[in-house]
Amino acid sequence: MENPNNIKFLALALSFLVLLQSCNVYHSSPSTIDEAIRSADKVKIVSPDQNTYKFDHLVKIDSLVYGYVKKNSLAAKELSGQIILKDADGKYAKIQLYNRNIASVHLKNHTASTLVTIAVPVGIIGVMVGISYAAADSVSLEWSGN
Repeated sequence: MENPNNIKFLALALSFLVLLQSCNVYHSSPSTIDEAIRSADKVKIVSPDQNTYKFDHLVKIDSLVYGYVKKNSLAAKELSGQIILKDADGKYAKIQLYNRNIASVHLKNHTASTLVTIAVPVGIIGVMVGISYAAADSVSLEWSGN
């Protein structure tokens, strides 16, 4: 029978791996709104009061900037007064962004996001394999042939 501690450790490690699959890393150096719009990718916006909002992408329509977020996201909840539209299937919200509420814009760092998504799980699996081998070496199996 399996050791319950090993099963708990495996469950915890697998849970951690699943969480990392949605990991996004953003560039530390700020970009412009126009660069963020051209990238059509995930963007992190920091407000003057240091609140952080993450958007799926930004668009500019008639010189107004909008950010799209999932309707249940933290950004949608905190910026609910700026929601212009929720899409038909109710998954995304369109939020109008004002220049006065933007201190900095950070683009998604694809390279770092990919490395974190791959390297951390590989590292965890390596540690798990190492622990398994160490545990297997410390167990002595004795055979009593009757």
